[in-house]
Order: sequence, then structure tokens, then C-alpha cells
Amino acid sequence: MSETLRRIGILVPAGDPVVEADFHRYLPPGLTFHTARLFQSETSKVATRENLDRLSGSAPETAKLVSL
Repeated sequence: MSETLRRIGILVPAGDPVVEADFHRYLPPGLTFHTARLFQSETSKVATRENLDRLSGSAPETAKLVSL
């Protein structure tokens, strides 16, 4: 009997370089995870209200990408 894999989608800020390794390390058997990067330009890495709004504003389109 083959085991059905379950998928987890993760939206990650573009500037976070380690989340994939962290999730992979602790992932239980039977689960796969898939990441998509949220928009973040070099000038938008400072946590201002405008930059956080832009980052969260890219979430719906990024979620569509990770769901494919």
C-alpha cells in the first residue's frame, strides 16, 4: 500500500536564507514542503510600515505559486 504524501506550503520573505533547511530538518515522514518567496527588494529589507505592507501585499500571488 503506497503512502499518500501531504504537502505544506510556506511563504518566505526573500531575505530569509535558512527556512528551507530548518523545515526539512524537522519534517515528519509523509510530509513534503514547498516554498515560495515573498517580494522583497534590497531597499525594502528595513522593517518600515510601507515595506511590511508591500511584503504582505505580495502574499496572495505568492500563495498561488506555492500551491501549484
